Amino acid sequence: MVFLDPKNFGLSSRDNIVPLSKDRYGLKLERRSRIVMADGRRLFAKVEKIRKVCPDCRVEIMTDAPVCSKTRAWLRERDVVISSTEK
Repeated sequence: MVFLDPKNFGLSSRDNIVPLSKDRYGLKLERRSRIVMADGRRLFAKVEKIRKVCPDCRVEIMTDAPVCSKTRAWLRERDVVISSTEK
């Protein structure tokens, strides 16, 4: 899997950004613990930084961690898709 340099998007070097297609990026999140609303807000801030650099692109969060239903709905309202990563 090819990762882009997160510093180009103003993110930490620990963040993994994957190009999915020409206008789609994935923010890969590797963790086992549940993603709750506080995590969702932090993830959305990262998505906004990516959108500032590439305003016409679609960003999705790629994770196998369970996501709180309220957080999933909150992110969906903000046009952020959560997808499962493949092992």
